[in-house]
Amino acid sequence: MPAANHIHKYRRLEFKNGNTSYDCVWCPHMLPISRMEGRQSICWECEQPFEITKKTLRYQKKPKCEICTGSVKEREPDLINELKERLTSEGIEKEQDANS
Repeated sequence: MPAANHIHKYRRLEFKNGNTSYDCVWCPHMLPISRMEGRQSICWECEQPFEITKKTLRYQKKPKCEICTGSVKEREPDLINELKERLTSEGIEKEQDANS
């Protein structure tokens, strides 16, 4: 079977017989939960690739990266830095337009 040319976007499937698997929403790829740790997946929230961990497998039907699953306090420094970068880049662009 040829390899897929994309990073899979997994979701958890729970069957009536008690088995749990993850499948890709874009292709027929499916794996048992025991083989999921360490795999790459697309985050359901930010759409960025990340590595699946035990924490992800335990709590999430639609896996999200650690940044998206973290609390606001955990994410706060990242959010502040991102906002500063946006403001700086917008400020530079506005200065260049004003000087033109």
